Amino acid sequence: MTTEKFRLALLFKPSYIVPRLRSIRSPREAARRAADLARYLALGAGNCLYAARGAFMRAWPGAAEDVRWAWRAGRSAALAPVRLAAGLRRELRLYRAVAGYKATKGRERVPNPPPPSAGKPPPAVHLSWNIHVACNYDCPYCWFHGRWGEFAGGSVSLSPAEWARHWDRFNDRHGAAEIHIAGGEPFIYPGFAEIAAGLSRRNVLYVITNLSWDPADVIGKLDPARVGFSASYHAAAAGPADAFAEKVLRLRRAGFHATASIVAYPPYLEGLPAAADAFLSRGIYAVVQPFRGEWRGGAYPGAYTRAERALVGWLARGGHLAAYGAAAAPAAGMRGETEDFGREYMLAPRRTRGLACDAGRAYGRLQFNGDMIRCSQGGYVGNFLKEDFSMAASAAPCPFRRCECVNEVVYVEGGPYGPAVSGPRP
Repeated sequence: MTTEKFRLALLFKPSYIVPRLRSIRSPREAARRAADLARYLALGAGNCLYAARGAFMRAWPGAAEDVRWAWRAGRSAALAPVRLAAGLRRELRLYRAVAGYKATKGRERVPNPPPPSAGKPPPAVHLSWNIHVACNYDCPYCWFHGRWGEFAGGSVSLSPAEWARHWDRFNDRHGAAEIHIAGGEPFIYPGFAEIAAGLSRRNVLYVITNLSWDPADVIGKLDPARVGFSASYHAAAAGPADAFAEKVLRLRRAGFHATASIVAYPPYLEGLPAAADAFLSRGIYAVVQPFRGEWRGGAYPGAYTRAERALVGWLARGGHLAAYGAAAAPAAGMRGETEDFGREYMLAPRRTRGLACDAGRAYGRLQFNGDMIRCSQGGYVGNFLKEDFSMAASAAPCPFRRCECVNEVVYVEGGPYGPAVSGPRP
């Protein structure tokens, strides 16, 4: 019997197939060989489809994105009636949560000090810095949920002095920047407080944190005039919203500008009004971030049901402020044009492909491996750690069907920081 390597064409070659059929001694052996052949054919078909998909995505990236978007949107729409039917009672409770919202009275309110950017010349560049991929939480709606180990090895680990050298080179070339530092959780990066202290001498910082640490760790070590905090409340890991809100107040009492935000993750929506009250009753306007991702086959925020959208939109737009009367005025004043534009876009996304965007020029996303990309969806600018690194010289068209980040869509044409507003580079 020939030992020729198997190819599909051999099935049509009598000198190959006849001896093998004659060698079969039992029904079990026949079934085994049929199963082996089926696996081979399935593997081959899968490889062909995968190769065709890759070629399609390389040749027509825009069309490939449209196909992926249409698939997710179609699947989400098909499953919407199932999700709605399974949660009709919950829908009623969410509607009642808006109608029956009540404000807690008598809690101490601590005014929010001015943001560190107030009174300073507008920076030439805004940056988001994902300093590393590591966190002491593992929230189910996080991009890295269940995948921390997959990315952690790519994080750059540098000393405060090394980071200072790279940032000084950047500032010498581009001037002062406004830098929003996230992770993971920035405060578990080795030497983070020292890195932040050095970086804030020439830049304005906002640290996005889960506030799992003690505010005493930064009081007296960081300058409130140069550093602010955006505290993300994650209910499942952080515990009661009341205790979390008190930590925000401790930062404010120390002179730090400190805000809060909550992700409107579908399973947590029924607890959202109580959490919003825990913050606003203390003078903290907690920004409600529409959930962006997939849950039970639904692509959010588009998959929000009518009641979910009503609750999330009501809180995101500040509809609950009226329950606090004049006492809510200082907190309401913290809502800016940029936040309102981004929130409205996320609740009703629009097509952005082809629109001029300043991401890459006036905005960039510094990744944990040292790469600077235009935005969270991609677009390579360069490696920040190289001596010749520089931001792009001009705006460029958005290559994506839709901008997927509430903080980045503001740089698209028509947004508050879009090319029509920001103009040529200083």
